[in-house]
Amino acid sequence: ISGEIYLYGSAYKKDCDYPVLELHELLHVFGFDHLNDTESVLYPFLSCDQRINELITSKIAKLYSIEPKADIFIESLTATKGGIYLDFEMKASNRGLIDSKDIFLDIYNADKNQKIGNLSLSTISPGESTTLKIKNFALPSSKINSIKFVLVSSTPDYFYENNEVSASI
Repeated sequence: ISGEIYLYGSAYKKDCDYPVLELHELLHVFGFDHLNDTESVLYPFLSCDQRINELITSKIAKLYSIEPKADIFIESLTATKGGIYLDFEMKASNRGLIDSKDIFLDIYNADKNQKIGNLSLSTISPGESTTLKIKNFALPSSKINSIKFVLVSSTPDYFYENNEVSASI
């Protein structure tokens, strides 16, 4: 229901020369759960002789062996058509580990899979988003009923399938 976490400078610190509690809580921040090993810093009950064990170090090594890439995706999209003009607002985000650079938004007539436009976006850093709002984008025909938006970048991406969204207009 309620509780406190004491880190450096706490009463607990006076008892141990090794930062058992601090490491325990930081490993939770990194996604680790409690372990059923009384000698591990991730055991739910603290003891000054607990340490980081091989299981923890191997999981950390595996986590940091992942190739850093971007993961840009279309977070939201609204689009309307009036005659041959398209109005749209698109929010693109990056939940990857590195900047996504040289991003372009390719626009297609989804009915014919025919590219009808291309817009340049800025670099999107990890954890950031950018919103593109366009009014009166000229379509080649008023008979287009479905548009596909595709984010393309020169940066390697974890999941390309989320870089594309189609909308009926």
